[in-house]
Amino acid sequence: MNKALGLIETVGYAPAMAAVDAAVKTAAVTFLGFDSVIGVAKKISLTVKLEGDVAAVKAAVEAGAAAAKVIGEVHALHVIPRPHDELDQIIFSKDTLASLIRQKKTSDMPAKAEELSSAAASETEKKVRKNIKPEQQS
Repeated sequence: MNKALGLIETVGYAPAMAAVDAAVKTAAVTFLGFDSVIGVAKKISLTVKLEGDVAAVKAAVEAGAAAAKVIGEVHALHVIPRPHDELDQIIFSKDTLASLIRQKKTSDMPAKAEELSSAAASETEKKVRKNIKPEQQS
């Protein structure tokens, strides 16, 4: 990834959606998806991931965080100007890949993400085939 990475961590789904909405309306950034974690006191934390030029990501993250704070709680926000390629494994998690596929933006995924997607699809296919009874197979 040669572009900047922006992160906005919120508590709850509604603030995360408000953050994404404001962020993508503010600057030319791409929504990469989100990761969710159940944290302290069983609160669900969602980390929104955005990519674009450094200035655009900074503006989008600030606007997204401000919008999320109106609705709920923002834990953290951060911009990484040029993330190292090794971070692709974290950035392009299965949630992110599913989001990009739904948006039909698979051409935006770097080669590593495409490899991860192919491996995940292959693994899923194996699991499905394993669960199909012989009489169901054609």
